[in-house]
This record gives sequence, structure tokens and C-alpha cells, in this order.
Amino acid sequence: MKFGATVLYVDHVQLAVDFYQRAFGLKLRFHDEQLGFAELETGGQVIAIADHSLGEMLMPGASGYHRSADGRPAGVEIGFLTNDVPGAFAKAISEGASPIAAPRRMPWGLEVAYVRAPEGTIIGFSEQPQSTGGTMTTPEPAWQFHHSVICNTPRQFAWSYWTNVANWNEPPASVHLDGPFDVGSQLTTSLPGQILHSVIRDVVTGSEAIIEMQLADATLSFHWNFESLTEEKTKITQQLVLSGPNAGVFVPQVGMLERTTPDGMKKLVAAIESSRKVE
Repeated sequence: MKFGATVLYVDHVQLAVDFYQRAFGLKLRFHDEQLGFAELETGGQVIAIADHSLGEMLMPGASGYHRSADGRPAGVEIGFLTNDVPGAFAKAISEGASPIAAPRRMPWGLEVAYVRAPEGTIIGFSEQPQSTGGTMTTPEPAWQFHHSVICNTPRQFAWSYWTNVANWNEPPASVHLDGPFDVGSQLTTSLPGQILHSVIRDVVTGSEAIIEMQLADATLSFHWNFESLTEEKTKITQQLVLSGPNAGVFVPQVGMLERTTPDGMKKLVAAIESSRKVE
């Protein structure tokens, strides 16, 4: 037995076919308009697109095929490997997809991004994993460090305090956010003789955020997590990850964060708890 195809059930087969051809350059292999079924070549396995009515015909009965209330697939993703994740992400959006998560470098070293196709399918883009001796591997980060602290406030209070970037200012450093605390907003950190730029890559409101600082052919990521331990106690974890082709050059510089991060997070907790007492 071998894997044959991924089938997407949609409202309009032709519209879906047009999107996948425009956005990803896939070639039409087969199309039966009357049946409501098409197949697209991917260079590997086939992506098939079928009308909901075909699913109902193939899988009849109470326990058979049922179209979801909003017509979107549940828990399904189509993944594409590419050497240009930002380019693929932008192209898909220009052809009608909706952004889900902007390109960002993950802790395992690969850049990824996600969109939702017009018919509802989640589409993921990822850099090609490296191949070593016939085995696919993901590159190891050049450096990473994590530290956790306990804050004696509810998680939502701690999160609200931290996402108010005005609370990040600590002379002589000042931080400016060019929009809401959300994906895509830019952060500018001003230091004596130095300006640093970063971007919010991912946000799970109330619990997680990823901020990335782009270096020369490398990325320094700050992964923040707020976890409720009790109603009045929150565990705050920061994971710092340095990755990318040129990351090794920056290890001596960012390695200093192993000494400064614990003290900085200790000060953050003190500020959050003090703010709660004032209220």
C-alpha cells in the first residue's frame, strides 16, 4: 500500500483549482466538471479537489460524509516546502488567501508561515529541512537559553502589564511599538548610540508571544509564555533562540543574555506585583 492523494472537499471546485494554479503553479492533471472532481500535480503526491456533493455520494448515510457548518475543513493542513517562505506567503495572499501567521523562524531553525485558502484549507509553508546522509534533519539553533520566574498575580494581569510596552522603558533604554500588540507590529528599542528593530511574529492572546530581531543572515527570537499555576500565581518563561546561516557569528554577543535575562525577569516580576498592589 502507498499514499495516493490528499482530497479537499469544497463548495466550488473550479474556483479552488484556479487558486491553487495561480498561487502555487500546480498543473491540472484531471478535471471532471460534471462529477465535481479535479486532480493537481504537485511534483510528488496529488492534491485532489472535490465538491461536497461528491463526498456525500461516496460516503452516504448518517455516519457518512457531512459538510461542516461553515464549509471549512477541520484539523487539516497542506504543507509546501520552499526556499522562499516570505515570497510564497506573499504570493498566496496576493491570489486571495488570508494570512494566519506571518513568516517566522522557529526554535528548530526553520522559517514557517501559514495562510488560509479561499475555500478554507490551512496551508503551511516551511523551509526545506537539511539532508544529511539521506536523512532529513532540521538545523540546530546556534544558541538558546530559557529562564522561568514565578509571579504572584493572575496570568491575565501579568500578561496585560507585560504587553503594555510603555512598561518596558528602563532608562536609558526606551521602546516604541508602532501599533497594537499583535502579529506584524514593529518594535523599536532606542539605546545610547544604538537603535534595535524587532517584530511581533506570533501572539496567543493571554498566554504566548514570539518577538524576532533580524540580524545579518540570522534571527534572535524571544519566546514568552505565561502559564497559570493557580488563580493568583503565574509562571513566566522566556526562551531565547539564535538561528540562521550566520548565527554563529553572534553567539559571543547574545551569550551575554544568559547573565542579564534572569535579573531582567526578576525585575519584571517585581514591577508586575507592585502594580497589582497599587490597584
